[in-house]
Amino acid sequence: MLKDTATLEAKYKRFLKRICETEIIYALKEPRGFAFLYSNDFEDEEGEEALLLCFWSANAYANACRQEGWANHEIVEIPLDLFLKNWAIGMKRDSNYAGIECDSNLFCIEKDPIRLALDILDELVNQEKLEGFVEYTKMYNEYLS
Repeated sequence: MLKDTATLEAKYKRFLKRICETEIIYALKEPRGFAFLYSNDFEDEEGEEALLLCFWSANAYANACRQEGWANHEIVEIPLDLFLKNWAIGMKRDSNYAGIECDSNLFCIEKDPIRLALDILDELVNQEKLEGFVEYTKMYNEYLS
């Protein structure tokens, strides 16, 4: 069953709020790389389904997905500043996208990594925490120019 837009938007806003409060993003990793899915919404430069790197706002959410193909993955914490500094731009460069808050059915919210980074920066403003992240605001403004 498809989830309605309002439910997905509320889930995405909760994700942004949590990661900005904790300044941590969770992912699943194994020796060959990070957990990923194929996109339903985005294509790579060859017209194929783009890769979604999966991220969660809480350890428990990531842990719920450690089954079947991801059973041997370990939960890793990515500091929010590192995500903004390296991950989002690197994902964009590699034509990868973000899979947000995947559930145990591997359904997730799909976002362009630059859009995700800008939404994170907006939420940091809302939480009055932007001061520690000003350099990233400048970096993304330059990226968009």
